[in-house]
Amino acid sequence: MPDIFDFTKISQLVTQRQPSTIILVDTNIVIKEPQFNNWTTLLKNPLFILSDGILVELEYLRNKKSAKESSPQQPFRDAIRGLNELFKRGNITNGINIKDIGWFLSVSSPKESVIKPELDQWDTILKAFGQFDTKLLILAKELNRCMPTIPVIFATGDVNLFNIAANNGTPSYLFEGFPMSDLDQVVSKYYSDSLPVDWDGILHNVQIETESKSVEVKLILTAKKMFPTYLTETEGLITKMPRFVAEGSGVIHNPMMGSTMFLWSLPYSAWDFPLLNDASNSEALSFPRFWSKTALLDFGDGDSSIITKQVSKTLAEQMAWLAFPLADLFQLPTLQQPDAIMKFFCYMEYHSVYAELGNEHEVDINFKKEVMMWGDFEDFATSMMFSCCGIRSEEEVVLSSLNQCFHAINNCWNIGDAATLRILKEPQ
Repeated sequence: MPDIFDFTKISQLVTQRQPSTIILVDTNIVIKEPQFNNWTTLLKNPLFILSDGILVELEYLRNKKSAKESSPQQPFRDAIRGLNELFKRGNITNGINIKDIGWFLSVSSPKESVIKPELDQWDTILKAFGQFDTKLLILAKELNRCMPTIPVIFATGDVNLFNIAANNGTPSYLFEGFPMSDLDQVVSKYYSDSLPVDWDGILHNVQIETESKSVEVKLILTAKKMFPTYLTETEGLITKMPRFVAEGSGVIHNPMMGSTMFLWSLPYSAWDFPLLNDASNSEALSFPRFWSKTALLDFGDGDSSIITKQVSKTLAEQMAWLAFPLADLFQLPTLQQPDAIMKFFCYMEYHSVYAELGNEHEVDINFKKEVMMWGDFEDFATSMMFSCCGIRSEEEVVLSSLNQCFHAINNCWNIGDAATLRILKEPQ
């Protein structure tokens, strides 16, 4: 069976540094503790694996605005800064060591054509928990297959995901804070005997339980309307932030209770990078952003046994993902237009290339200055795309990045198209 992920770097580090355990880290752990010097455990020399999609997920969470205008964004900014500080210590793709803590390494996502058959196989998990968590579970399965002599633990702060995973025998750890004083007990529990962990069987059971504890939601986009420009213009900005409202219908299907229909609307803005006219004042340049609230849902006289408070709340929140430029990472289409997707992609690519040169704010300022030099974001983005994503020289990385961008552009949601997601019925 061919490898889905490239484990060359992990294999080299395991051989040379001999970590005791591999710990796959969910994004919520980085949010809860962005200072990697505090990542203490009782394990000897553990290896923490960070997904290469963490920065993208954090950028989404930082940009997203919930229905509460005071929703705190500082934890996401702190997590991004913490990762930037970690990246300054060395090359994260080769491994970074922090004394008395362990090793940190990032594994690149495989090409879409390679990972797609696996994602399709675990479609229910994918729609309920998203691509990031599903890829981590697949990564754990593949690591266990390729390196059966070293324990592999899936660590998450998501109680729902942990409960379903642990109930089906997944070697998993529920993160509540550092130090991870009981992580060694989890390793002993799952790897105390000589029998290998059956990850295929585990994921099969996780898939079945996820399906039984969730409902399927099908959404149809029927209209996209733009707010009048006088409501969205901002004095002193070169780039405006057009605001829209998407509207549509939906069906919630519960195999045991039937289906119920509803109407929905989602206010959002195009992702953009507002630039102040005063180019000399780089500190004043605003951060890039998009704006989105939770969706507004109208169930009319729908079946209350299907439309529980938890289902309604979670659905409204998850539908905000539809306004994210890279919504394909959540297995959803995006309401953003191709130009907004390209701008966002270039912004994230720039950050990934220059992260080691300074903190998030400094990289943002440099990015804004370069855009201002070009005078037009579209020209800058086009130049960056055709120069192979900035300064990257590795052909495979360049092609993978371009493929991700083109895939996201092809994922734009058109009027009349459908989208499907899964919502857990009740919190675990």
